[in-house]
Amino acid sequence: IESGSQRILNQIHKNIRVEDVYKVDRLMMEYNMDWSAYFIIGFPEEKIEDIMLTQEMIKKISARSITVSVFTPYPGTELSEKLPQEAKYYSHHSPYNNFTKNIPDKLFSKLVYETIKIAKRPYKEHK
Repeated sequence: IESGSQRILNQIHKNIRVEDVYKVDRLMMEYNMDWSAYFIIGFPEEKIEDIMLTQEMIKKISARSITVSVFTPYPGTELSEKLPQEAKYYSHHSPYNNFTKNIPDKLFSKLVYETIKIAKRPYKEHK
């Protein structure tokens, strides 16, 4: 899924719509199917509102397993090429990898931990 924000999904060329994620989630529940979801926060240009939409989606979906990672630029990707050269050497999945440019580091780190905490709730609380 990557994000609960349509703006971010469009930016990363994910080619899915937020409303379709919720539709598929309802079908998965209807047919009693387990599934996993993967989210990334901290995309370049991501705003607090985008992360809040991701947190909201994590709370609402029925996925049995939810993984949250922090954006890390991979060499050669479009998102990596948009970053300054020094930003390309951060450690993988560090909560200190803040490429948003919109969220102060301390607040970003807090949002990372909040989002991970939401995702780690017991399965029954996701429904």
